[in-house]
Amino acid sequence: MGVRYGNLGIATAANPRIETGGLCGESKASILDMAGKYASESIARYAVFPSGLHALRTVQCS
Repeated sequence: MGVRYGNLGIATAANPRIETGGLCGESKASILDMAGKYASESIARYAVFPSGLHALRTVQCS
């Protein structure tokens, strides 16, 4: 699509509030955290388990 329209970043415009438009590297938790009050009532509880160097320091639950 990007080649067709002359812009390789065009795919990221589909979801402007999501980092990189949801193309890669987005956090599912950050997307779920954007849900409004009404939508949040329909989202199951979830936990975030950090990875990398700081993985053993903190665990966030929502």
